[in-house]
Amino acid sequence: MPKRTTLDWVLEAVSLAVLVSIFVNVAAHWSELPDRVPRHYGFLGDPNRWGGKGYLWVAPFAAVGLYVLMTAASRYQGLINLPFTVDWKLPEAQKLLLSLSLFLKAGFVLTFAYMSRAGINAALGTAQGLGPMFLPISLAAILCPMIFFTLKLRRYRT
Repeated sequence: MPKRTTLDWVLEAVSLAVLVSIFVNVAAHWSELPDRVPRHYGFLGDPNRWGGKGYLWVAPFAAVGLYVLMTAASRYQGLINLPFTVDWKLPEAQKLLLSLSLFLKAGFVLTFAYMSRAGINAALGTAQGLGPMFLPISLAAILCPMIFFTLKLRRYRT
């Protein structure tokens, strides 16, 4: 396992803090939420399916699942699936794989935090939904690190 940089620790701290905040946010608004909340969103981010307010716990628990998965991937880098094989023993490749998993973890957790907050706001009537920019921004938050680090890792192919 490579030595972590300050940026690595910042990404880890942000991911954990945002993960906790998702649970706190849902719990803090629970009593004021109506029985019907957004359950699904259309292409432009507008709610198009509604369900019971218990559905708002899906985002926090999905974020926990991804957080755990990405934490495991940062420690057991063989879990990371790349379109080519990499020499996992090279310190440079290990560092890039660690950074990739930390950036993806932060991107996933931030995406789920936004979805959770938007669902609460839509249920309370203070917002319309996710907004039309949610899809492109969330895809960029996930795809950009994947593309960037995959291109950097190509030099360590076996």
